[in-house]
Amino acid sequence: IYPLSLHLQETAHKLPRVDAAVYLLNNLNPLRSTLSLYQSDDKRLVELNKRMETCLSELVKEQTSYILSNLELAPILNIISKNDGSPLASVPGTHREAIASSMARLDNLLAAPDLFILPSTRLLVSSQHRKSLRTGSNQELGNCYEILYKAVADPSNNYEAGILNKTPEQIKQLLQI
Repeated sequence: IYPLSLHLQETAHKLPRVDAAVYLLNNLNPLRSTLSLYQSDDKRLVELNKRMETCLSELVKEQTSYILSNLELAPILNIISKNDGSPLASVPGTHREAIASSMARLDNLLAAPDLFILPSTRLLVSSQHRKSLRTGSNQELGNCYEILYKAVADPSNNYEAGILNKTPEQIKQLLQI
């Protein structure tokens, strides 16, 4: 098992990060499944599970980043996190139009959930991995929306009422988390 695992790891290092994670998940999953059928060293199964969890965590991180970038929410959230206390409505990049544009993109995503999926992740063989990836990235997106919602709802940021037409709970429900 060790030589095969080492070879898979070496091959993955030659690939881009997302492709490497997909490659490892697709190759380690059948190995883990086969080993679990036989009385095998639990240490090996634990090691394979840890590697697979690491790959899946990496994919969730990359998928979330990809979604936030496509929704144009990443720069807005960055400004919110680094705000020095000045009203966000007057800070370039977090004005009403920028938020409205991002929310229109979010509505498109909610209508077509597969709109912003990393191309490489479509190659995941395991339906459980695809489901875990979607659930994890949706949870992160829901958390990011909640940060935005709180910032917009804060009266000290001088936003007009009605910029965001959905509560964080509604977004989480629509994302099925």
